[in-house]
Amino acid sequence: MKKIILSLFVMLMAGRISSAQTTFLISGNLSGLKEPASGVEHAMMAKLSYTIDNKSLTDSAVVSGGKFSFKGTVASPARAIIRLFDNNSKEHNREDYQEFYLENGTTTITGNGNIHLALIRGGAVQQDWLSLQQQMKPLNDRTSTLMVLLDRQRYKEKGALRDSLIGAIRSNAAGKLQAEEKFILSHPDSYVSICLLGDRFGIVNPEKMAPLYHSLSARMQQSGYGKTLGESLEKAINASAGHQVIGFTQYDTAGNTVTLQDYKGKFLLIDFWASWCGACRQENPYKVAAYHNFKDRNFDMVSISLDKDRQAWVKAVKEDGLIWKQASDLKGGQNKAAKDYGINAVPQNVLVSPEGIIIARNLSGEGMQYKLQEILPAAAEKQL
Repeated sequence: MKKIILSLFVMLMAGRISSAQTTFLISGNLSGLKEPASGVEHAMMAKLSYTIDNKSLTDSAVVSGGKFSFKGTVASPARAIIRLFDNNSKEHNREDYQEFYLENGTTTITGNGNIHLALIRGGAVQQDWLSLQQQMKPLNDRTSTLMVLLDRQRYKEKGALRDSLIGAIRSNAAGKLQAEEKFILSHPDSYVSICLLGDRFGIVNPEKMAPLYHSLSARMQQSGYGKTLGESLEKAINASAGHQVIGFTQYDTAGNTVTLQDYKGKFLLIDFWASWCGACRQENPYKVAAYHNFKDRNFDMVSISLDKDRQAWVKAVKEDGLIWKQASDLKGGQNKAAKDYGINAVPQNVLVSPEGIIIARNLSGEGMQYKLQEILPAAAEKQL
Protein backbone atom coordinates (compact mmCIF):
# COMPACT_ATOMS: atom_id res chain seq x y z
CA MET A 1 0.00 0.00 0.00
CA LYS A 2 1.28 3.31 -1.02
CA LYS A 3 2.51 5.47 1.83
CA ILE A 4 2.61 9.16 1.76
CA ILE A 5 6.03 10.32 2.28
CA LEU A 6 6.36 13.52 4.46
CA SER A 7 8.97 16.31 4.60
CA LEU A 8 11.77 14.10 6.02
CA PHE A 9 12.67 12.99 2.50
CA VAL A 10 13.35 16.57 1.42
CA MET A 11 15.82 16.76 4.30
CA LEU A 12 17.38 13.43 3.42
CA MET A 13 18.07 14.48 -0.16
CA ALA A 14 20.08 17.48 1.00
CA GLY A 15 22.81 15.68 2.92
CA ARG A 16 25.66 17.73 4.37
CA ILE A 17 28.72 15.57 3.97
CA SER A 18 31.18 18.36 3.21
CA SER A 19 31.09 21.98 4.28
CA ALA A 20 33.30 23.39 1.54
CA GLN A 21 31.53 24.73 -1.53
CA THR A 22 32.69 23.52 -4.93
CA THR A 23 31.85 24.31 -8.52
CA PHE A 24 30.04 21.99 -10.87
CA LEU A 25 29.75 22.08 -14.65
CA ILE A 26 27.14 20.03 -16.51
CA SER A 27 27.78 19.65 -20.22
CA GLY A 28 25.04 18.06 -22.32
CA ASN A 29 25.29 16.90 -25.92
CA LEU A 30 22.28 15.06 -27.36
CA SER A 31 22.02 14.17 -31.03
CA GLY A 32 18.84 13.58 -32.98
CA LEU A 33 16.75 16.23 -31.25
CA LYS A 34 13.85 17.84 -33.09
CA GLU A 35 14.87 21.22 -34.46
CA PRO A 36 12.56 24.20 -33.86
CA ALA A 37 10.20 25.24 -36.66
CA SER A 38 11.16 28.13 -38.86
CA GLY A 39 10.87 31.43 -36.97
CA VAL A 40 10.66 29.68 -33.57
CA GLU A 41 13.65 30.02 -31.27
CA HIS A 42 14.83 27.78 -28.49
CA ALA A 43 12.10 25.15 -28.67
CA MET A 44 14.02 22.64 -26.57
CA MET A 45 14.87 23.36 -22.95
CA ALA A 46 16.73 21.46 -20.24
CA LYS A 47 15.71 21.84 -16.60
CA LEU A 48 17.89 20.93 -13.62
CA SER A 49 16.35 20.30 -10.18
CA TYR A 50 18.20 19.46 -6.97
CA THR A 51 18.09 20.07 -3.22
CA ILE A 52 20.75 21.68 -1.03
CA ASP A 53 20.39 22.51 2.68
CA ASN A 54 16.65 21.70 2.57
CA LYS A 55 16.12 24.17 -0.28
CA SER A 56 14.83 23.01 -3.65
CA LEU A 57 16.75 24.65 -6.48
CA THR A 58 16.02 24.72 -10.20
CA ASP A 59 17.76 26.09 -13.24
CA SER A 60 16.99 25.95 -16.94
CA ALA A 61 19.08 26.16 -20.09
CA VAL A 62 18.40 26.51 -23.79
CA VAL A 63 19.20 23.43 -25.88
CA SER A 64 20.87 24.58 -29.09
CA GLY A 65 22.10 22.05 -31.61
CA GLY A 66 21.58 19.38 -28.98
CA LYS A 67 23.95 21.11 -26.55
CA PHE A 68 23.26 22.72 -23.17
CA SER A 69 25.17 23.47 -19.97
CA PHE A 70 24.73 24.38 -16.32
CA LYS A 71 27.11 25.87 -13.77
CA GLY A 72 26.76 26.25 -10.03
CA THR A 73 28.04 25.33 -6.59
CA VAL A 74 27.27 22.45 -4.23
CA ALA A 75 28.56 21.88 -0.72
CA SER A 76 28.09 18.13 -1.03
CA PRO A 77 26.75 15.54 -3.48
CA ALA A 78 23.06 16.07 -4.18
CA ARG A 79 20.38 14.01 -5.83
CA ALA A 80 19.33 15.76 -9.00
CA ILE A 81 16.96 15.39 -11.92
CA ILE A 82 17.64 16.59 -15.44
CA ARG A 83 14.57 17.03 -17.64
CA LEU A 84 14.19 17.79 -21.34
CA PHE A 85 11.09 19.41 -22.81
CA ASP A 86 9.74 21.41 -25.71
CA ASN A 87 9.16 24.91 -24.37
CA ASN A 88 6.73 25.72 -27.17
CA SER A 89 4.51 22.73 -26.50
CA LYS A 90 1.44 23.08 -24.29
CA GLU A 91 2.18 19.65 -22.83
CA HIS A 92 5.76 19.24 -21.65
CA ASN A 93 7.12 15.71 -21.82
CA ARG A 94 7.28 14.84 -18.15
CA GLU A 95 8.57 11.34 -18.87
CA ASP A 96 11.82 12.47 -20.48
CA TYR A 97 14.00 12.85 -17.41
CA GLN A 98 16.77 11.07 -15.54
CA GLU A 99 17.91 11.06 -11.93
CA PHE A 100 21.62 11.39 -11.18
CA TYR A 101 24.04 12.61 -8.51
CA LEU A 102 25.30 16.15 -8.86
CA GLU A 103 28.85 16.66 -7.57
CA ASN A 104 31.76 19.02 -7.84
CA GLY A 105 33.65 18.85 -11.12
CA THR A 106 32.36 18.06 -14.57
CA THR A 107 29.30 15.99 -15.42
CA THR A 108 28.70 14.98 -19.03
CA ILE A 109 25.37 13.96 -20.54
CA THR A 110 25.52 12.27 -23.93
CA GLY A 111 22.93 10.40 -25.92
CA ASN A 112 20.60 10.30 -28.87
CA GLY A 113 17.28 12.07 -28.60
CA ASN A 114 16.05 11.18 -25.12
CA ILE A 115 17.41 12.35 -21.78
CA HIS A 116 16.17 9.28 -19.91
CA LEU A 117 18.32 7.06 -22.14
CA ALA A 118 21.37 9.32 -22.04
CA LEU A 119 24.64 8.35 -20.35
CA ILE A 120 25.45 10.65 -17.42
CA ARG A 121 29.04 10.51 -16.22
CA GLY A 122 30.34 12.47 -13.25
CA GLY A 123 32.27 11.93 -10.05
CA ALA A 124 32.68 8.95 -7.71
CA VAL A 125 29.12 9.10 -6.36
CA GLN A 126 27.61 9.11 -9.84
CA GLN A 127 29.83 6.16 -10.74
CA ASP A 128 28.40 4.27 -7.74
CA TRP A 129 24.91 5.15 -8.96
CA LEU A 130 25.66 3.89 -12.48
CA SER A 131 27.06 0.67 -11.03
CA LEU A 132 23.87 0.11 -9.04
CA GLN A 133 21.66 0.89 -12.04
CA GLN A 134 23.54 -1.67 -14.10
CA GLN A 135 22.87 -4.30 -11.42
CA MET A 136 19.21 -3.29 -11.27
CA LYS A 137 18.61 -3.20 -15.04
CA PRO A 138 17.35 -6.81 -15.40
CA LEU A 139 14.91 -6.26 -12.52
CA ASN A 140 13.75 -2.88 -13.87
CA ASP A 141 13.29 -4.30 -17.37
CA ARG A 142 11.24 -7.20 -16.00
CA THR A 143 9.07 -4.81 -13.98
CA SER A 144 8.40 -2.72 -17.09
CA THR A 145 7.37 -5.82 -19.05
CA LEU A 146 5.10 -7.05 -16.26
CA MET A 147 3.46 -3.62 -15.92
CA VAL A 148 2.65 -3.57 -19.65
CA LEU A 149 1.07 -7.03 -19.37
CA LEU A 150 -0.88 -6.01 -16.27
CA ASP A 151 -2.13 -2.85 -17.97
CA ARG A 152 -3.68 -5.02 -20.68
CA GLN A 153 -5.68 -6.81 -17.96
CA ARG A 154 -7.03 -3.71 -16.21
CA TYR A 155 -10.44 -3.78 -17.93
CA LYS A 156 -10.85 -7.51 -17.52
CA GLU A 157 -12.30 -9.38 -14.59
CA LYS A 158 -9.94 -10.48 -11.87
CA GLY A 159 -8.47 -13.84 -12.62
CA ALA A 160 -5.49 -16.14 -12.26
CA LEU A 161 -3.40 -14.28 -14.87
CA ARG A 162 -3.93 -10.90 -13.25
CA ASP A 163 -3.16 -12.28 -9.78
CA SER A 164 -0.04 -13.96 -11.15
CA LEU A 165 1.20 -10.71 -12.70
CA ILE A 166 0.62 -8.79 -9.46
CA GLY A 167 2.47 -11.47 -7.54
CA ALA A 168 5.38 -11.35 -9.98
CA ILE A 169 5.59 -7.55 -9.70
CA ARG A 170 5.67 -7.75 -5.91
CA SER A 171 8.33 -10.45 -6.04
CA ASN A 172 10.40 -8.31 -8.39
CA ALA A 173 10.04 -5.33 -6.06
CA ALA A 174 11.31 -7.46 -3.19
CA GLY A 175 14.26 -8.45 -5.35
CA LYS A 176 15.08 -4.81 -5.97
CA LEU A 177 15.04 -4.09 -2.24
CA GLN A 178 17.40 -7.00 -1.63
CA ALA A 179 19.75 -5.73 -4.35
CA GLU A 180 19.77 -2.29 -2.75
CA GLU A 181 20.52 -3.79 0.66
CA LYS A 182 23.47 -5.71 -0.76
CA PHE A 183 24.74 -2.48 -2.31
CA ILE A 184 24.46 -0.63 1.01
CA LEU A 185 26.36 -3.35 2.85
CA SER A 186 29.11 -3.48 0.20
CA HIS A 187 29.42 0.32 -0.17
CA PRO A 188 29.33 1.64 3.45
CA ASP A 189 31.05 4.92 2.60
CA SER A 190 28.97 5.81 -0.46
CA TYR A 191 26.53 8.69 -0.55
CA VAL A 192 24.32 6.49 -2.73
CA SER A 193 24.04 3.99 0.13
CA ILE A 194 22.86 6.57 2.64
CA CYS A 195 20.32 7.90 0.14
CA LEU A 196 18.98 4.40 -0.53
CA LEU A 197 18.62 3.87 3.19
CA GLY A 198 16.96 7.26 3.60
CA ASP A 199 14.34 6.29 1.01
CA ARG A 200 13.12 3.65 3.48
CA PHE A 201 12.68 6.02 6.39
CA GLY A 202 9.07 6.91 5.65
CA ILE A 203 7.96 4.00 7.80
CA VAL A 204 10.85 2.84 9.96
CA ASN A 205 11.21 -0.82 10.86
CA PRO A 206 14.01 -0.74 13.48
CA GLU A 207 14.81 -4.44 13.14
CA LYS A 208 15.58 -3.99 9.44
CA MET A 209 16.89 -0.42 9.49
CA ALA A 210 19.27 -0.56 12.44
CA PRO A 211 21.70 -3.13 10.96
CA LEU A 212 21.81 -1.25 7.66
CA TYR A 213 22.32 2.11 9.36
CA HIS A 214 25.11 0.78 11.59
CA SER A 215 26.81 -0.77 8.55
CA LEU A 216 27.45 2.74 7.20
CA SER A 217 30.87 4.27 7.71
CA ALA A 218 31.45 6.67 10.60
CA ARG A 219 31.80 9.47 8.03
CA MET A 220 28.32 8.79 6.69
CA GLN A 221 26.74 8.40 10.13
CA GLN A 222 28.29 11.65 11.38
CA SER A 223 27.23 13.68 8.35
CA GLY A 224 24.20 15.94 8.68
CA TYR A 225 22.33 13.46 6.54
CA GLY A 226 23.42 10.54 8.70
CA LYS A 227 22.57 12.29 11.95
CA THR A 228 19.04 12.96 10.69
CA LEU A 229 18.61 9.26 9.92
CA GLY A 230 20.10 8.29 13.27
CA GLU A 231 17.70 10.53 15.17
CA SER A 232 14.74 9.14 13.22
CA LEU A 233 15.87 5.57 13.90
CA GLU A 234 16.23 6.25 17.63
CA LYS A 235 12.71 7.68 17.83
CA ALA A 236 11.31 4.67 15.98
CA ILE A 237 13.11 2.31 18.38
CA ASN A 238 11.71 4.18 21.40
CA ALA A 239 8.20 3.85 19.95
CA SER A 240 8.40 0.17 19.02
CA ALA A 241 6.88 -2.88 20.70
CA GLY A 242 8.02 -3.43 24.26
CA HIS A 243 8.74 0.24 25.00
CA GLN A 244 6.85 2.66 27.22
CA VAL A 245 4.27 4.71 25.35
CA ILE A 246 5.15 8.35 24.68
CA GLY A 247 2.82 11.02 26.05
CA PHE A 248 1.20 13.58 23.77
CA THR A 249 -0.91 16.73 23.92
CA GLN A 250 -3.18 17.51 20.97
CA TYR A 251 -6.52 19.27 20.42
CA ASP A 252 -9.87 17.91 19.27
CA THR A 253 -12.09 19.46 16.61
CA ALA A 254 -13.63 21.76 19.24
CA GLY A 255 -10.23 22.93 20.49
CA ASN A 256 -10.25 20.88 23.71
CA THR A 257 -7.03 19.30 24.97
CA VAL A 258 -6.49 15.58 24.31
CA THR A 259 -3.72 13.76 26.20
CA LEU A 260 -2.52 10.22 26.75
CA GLN A 261 -3.78 10.40 30.35
CA ASP A 262 -7.35 10.51 29.03
CA TYR A 263 -6.98 6.81 28.16
CA LYS A 264 -5.17 5.54 31.24
CA GLY A 265 -5.93 1.87 32.00
CA LYS A 266 -7.25 1.05 28.51
CA PHE A 267 -5.99 -0.69 25.44
CA LEU A 268 -5.46 2.19 23.04
CA LEU A 269 -4.82 2.43 19.32
CA ILE A 270 -3.03 5.72 18.55
CA ASP A 271 -3.70 6.31 14.88
CA PHE A 272 -1.73 8.77 12.71
CA TRP A 273 -3.40 9.86 9.48
CA ALA A 274 -4.36 12.89 7.34
CA SER A 275 -7.33 13.91 5.24
CA TRP A 276 -5.09 14.32 2.16
CA CYS A 277 -3.64 10.80 2.50
CA GLY A 278 -5.38 8.42 0.09
CA ALA A 279 -3.96 5.32 1.77
CA CYS A 280 -5.23 6.60 5.14
CA ARG A 281 -8.73 7.08 3.81
CA GLN A 282 -8.66 3.52 2.42
CA GLU A 283 -7.71 2.23 5.89
CA ASN A 284 -10.44 4.15 7.70
CA PRO A 285 -13.21 1.57 7.09
CA TYR A 286 -11.05 -1.07 8.82
CA LYS A 287 -10.55 1.28 11.78
CA VAL A 288 -14.28 2.01 11.96
CA ALA A 289 -15.00 -1.72 12.05
CA ALA A 290 -12.34 -2.29 14.72
CA TYR A 291 -13.75 0.47 16.90
CA HIS A 292 -17.32 -0.87 16.76
CA ASN A 293 -16.20 -4.48 17.29
CA PHE A 294 -13.97 -3.87 20.30
CA LYS A 295 -15.02 -0.60 21.98
CA ASP A 296 -16.78 -2.55 24.76
CA ARG A 297 -13.66 -4.56 25.63
CA ASN A 298 -11.67 -1.89 27.46
CA PHE A 299 -10.46 -0.64 24.09
CA ASP A 300 -10.42 2.87 22.65
CA MET A 301 -8.88 4.79 19.80
CA VAL A 302 -7.54 8.29 19.20
CA SER A 303 -6.67 9.57 15.76
CA ILE A 304 -3.99 12.23 15.39
CA SER A 305 -4.17 14.07 12.09
CA LEU A 306 -1.19 15.52 10.23
CA ASP A 307 -3.41 18.10 8.60
CA LYS A 308 -2.87 21.83 8.36
CA ASP A 309 -6.30 22.68 6.98
CA ARG A 310 -8.86 22.38 9.78
CA GLN A 311 -11.82 22.45 7.41
CA ALA A 312 -10.44 19.60 5.28
CA TRP A 313 -9.67 17.59 8.43
CA VAL A 314 -13.15 17.99 9.94
CA LYS A 315 -14.80 17.25 6.59
CA ALA A 316 -12.85 13.98 6.21
CA VAL A 317 -13.70 12.94 9.77
CA LYS A 318 -17.40 13.35 9.01
CA GLU A 319 -17.25 11.70 5.59
CA ASP A 320 -15.40 8.64 6.90
CA GLY A 321 -17.54 8.22 10.04
CA LEU A 322 -14.68 8.51 12.53
CA ILE A 323 -16.73 8.80 15.72
CA TRP A 324 -13.92 8.28 18.26
CA LYS A 325 -11.75 11.17 19.50
CA GLN A 326 -10.05 13.10 16.71
CA ALA A 327 -7.05 15.29 17.52
CA SER A 328 -4.41 17.43 15.84
CA ASP A 329 -2.21 20.49 16.34
CA LEU A 330 -2.73 21.42 12.65
CA LYS A 331 1.03 21.61 12.02
CA GLY A 332 1.06 19.09 9.20
CA GLY A 333 4.23 17.04 8.97
CA GLN A 334 5.63 18.97 11.94
CA ASN A 335 2.96 17.54 14.26
CA LYS A 336 4.61 17.21 17.69
CA ALA A 337 3.21 13.77 18.50
CA ALA A 338 4.14 12.42 15.07
CA LYS A 339 7.71 13.64 15.43
CA ASP A 340 8.00 12.16 18.93
CA TYR A 341 6.85 8.79 17.59
CA GLY A 342 9.18 8.93 14.59
CA ILE A 343 6.26 9.15 12.16
CA ASN A 344 7.55 10.28 8.76
CA ALA A 345 4.72 8.87 6.65
CA VAL A 346 1.07 7.98 7.15
CA PRO A 347 -0.95 5.88 7.77
CA GLN A 348 0.73 4.46 10.86
CA ASN A 349 -0.50 3.44 14.30
CA VAL A 350 0.62 2.20 17.71
CA LEU A 351 -1.28 -0.26 19.93
CA VAL A 352 -0.76 0.33 23.67
CA SER A 353 -1.58 -1.89 26.67
CA PRO A 354 -3.43 -0.63 29.79
CA GLU A 355 -0.02 -0.57 31.49
CA GLY A 356 1.26 1.90 28.92
CA ILE A 357 3.49 -0.53 27.01
CA ILE A 358 3.51 -0.57 23.22
CA ILE A 359 2.24 -3.97 22.04
CA ALA A 360 2.33 -3.57 18.26
CA ARG A 361 2.87 -0.99 15.57
CA ASN A 362 1.34 -0.40 12.15
CA LEU A 363 -1.63 -2.76 12.18
CA SER A 364 -3.56 -2.52 8.94
CA GLY A 365 -6.49 -3.97 7.06
CA GLU A 366 -7.91 -7.22 8.38
CA GLY A 367 -4.68 -7.79 10.30
CA MET A 368 -5.85 -5.15 12.77
CA GLN A 369 -8.97 -7.18 13.53
CA TYR A 370 -6.97 -10.39 14.02
CA LYS A 371 -4.49 -8.73 16.40
CA LEU A 372 -7.23 -7.13 18.51
CA GLN A 373 -9.20 -10.38 18.58
CA GLU A 374 -6.06 -12.15 19.77
CA ILE A 375 -5.35 -9.69 22.58
CA LEU A 376 -8.66 -8.36 23.86
CA PRO A 377 -10.64 -11.52 24.74
CA ALA A 378 -7.80 -12.74 26.97
CA ALA A 379 -7.58 -9.32 28.54
CA ALA A 380 -11.34 -9.26 29.21
CA GLU A 381 -11.20 -12.69 30.89
CA LYS A 382 -8.27 -11.55 33.06
CA GLN A 383 -10.28 -8.55 34.30
CA LEU A 384 -13.21 -10.84 35.26
